[in-house]
Amino acid sequence: MNKGLRKQVSAKSAAVAIFVVIILVQAVWWRFLVYRPKGPPGGFGGGAPMGVGELIVTGRPDAHVETLAGGGDPGFADGSQSVARFDAPTGIAACPDGSLIIADTQNHRIRRLAVNGEVSTVAGGAEGFADGPAAQARFSAPCGVALGPDGAVYVADAGNNRVRRVRDGLVSTLAGGLDKPCGIAYRGGSQPSLLVAEVGGRRVRQLSLTGVVSAGWAAADRPTSVADSGGVVAAATQSAALVGIAGPLGSPAVAENADGSRSNPSALRPKRLTALCAAPGGWYAADAGQGAVLHLHGGVADVVAGSFGQLNDHRGYRDSDGAKSLFAGIGGLAVDAKGRILVADTHNNAIRRITIIPGSAEVEIRRGERERRGFDQWMSE
Repeated sequence: MNKGLRKQVSAKSAAVAIFVVIILVQAVWWRFLVYRPKGPPGGFGGGAPMGVGELIVTGRPDAHVETLAGGGDPGFADGSQSVARFDAPTGIAACPDGSLIIADTQNHRIRRLAVNGEVSTVAGGAEGFADGPAAQARFSAPCGVALGPDGAVYVADAGNNRVRRVRDGLVSTLAGGLDKPCGIAYRGGSQPSLLVAEVGGRRVRQLSLTGVVSAGWAAADRPTSVADSGGVVAAATQSAALVGIAGPLGSPAVAENADGSRSNPSALRPKRLTALCAAPGGWYAADAGQGAVLHLHGGVADVVAGSFGQLNDHRGYRDSDGAKSLFAGIGGLAVDAKGRILVADTHNNAIRRITIIPGSAEVEIRRGERERRGFDQWMSE
C-alpha cells in the first residue's frame, strides 16, 4: 500500500501542490493585510503604508466610534443595520426624530436610517433623471443632502447638474444649470436659502427655496462641501482652504506637539478637504487622504477620531475609541441633536457615529517607536 502511494504522489505533483499552496497563502496575505482599495477618479484616493519615523497624530481616547449601518464591500440592500448595504455614501443629514438621511451616491438613491437601525430607500433607483413619485424618480450620483424645517430633503444631484427636492413622496427639480453640485446646506433666518458647493463651477451658490439664484461667490479651488456655523458660511475646498462669502477664512494648518514646538509644519496639514459641517465654535472637517475627523475652531484643528499622518495616507476600518479607530475616504459629516458626529465613511460604505464621552482629551503622538502623550493641537499659520 505504501509503495502504491509513493507511485501515485510523484515529485512533480508534490511540487505543483506546494506551489499552489504558496500562491494561495500570498493571495490571502495581500488581500486582507496589505491591499487597500483605491478610490474612484477624483475621489478620496487609496492608502499607503506607514513610514519609518513618521509622525502620526491620533484622535481622542474619550471619543467612541461605532458603525450604525453598512460596512465592507459596496452593494445595495435595505433592512436592518447588519443587512443594509451602501455604495459610496457621501451626503448625510440628521433629522429631528433622530433618523438620518443619506445620499447613497453610487446607488443613485436617497436612503433613510431610522433610529431602530432599519435602512430604507426614500427615493431613486436606477441611474437617470426623472421627477415624480419617489419610487419612480431617478438621480445620478447624488452627493449632498440637506433638510428643511418642513421635512423637505434637498439633494445636490451632481450627475444631473441639478438641485432636487423630495417632499411628501414627490421629487421635483428646484434648480438646474449647475456644474456638478456636490455639497448642499440649508440656511435659516428671515429669508431661508440653500448653499450649494459647485465643484465643476468652482463656486458656491445661494438659492432661494423657489430655486432663484440670489447670491454666490467664486472659490480659488473646487469646493466640495459647504456649511453655516452660527451665521458664518464656509466652503471646504480641495486645496484645504475654508472659503467664506467675504473671502478666505484661513487654512486648517499645522500640528503642534505637547510642548508647543512644531513638527514639520508644511507636511502636517490637511491637503484636500472633502467634508464640512457646523460644530461648537467652528467646524468639523475631513481630509481626502487621511482617515480622521478634525475639529476646526479658533484657528486650531484638533483630531477628534482616526489618524492623521505626516507622510502617508492613514485609512482603514475599525470601530474603537478615537485614538484607535480608522476611517477611509470620509465624504460627509453632520451633527445630531445630541451633539454626536455622524460620518458618511464613503470608501468603507458605512454610516458611522462618534460620541464624545466626558473625560480626558489626552491624545497620542507617535514618532517611530517612541510614544508620548499630550494635548495635541493644530495651529494655523
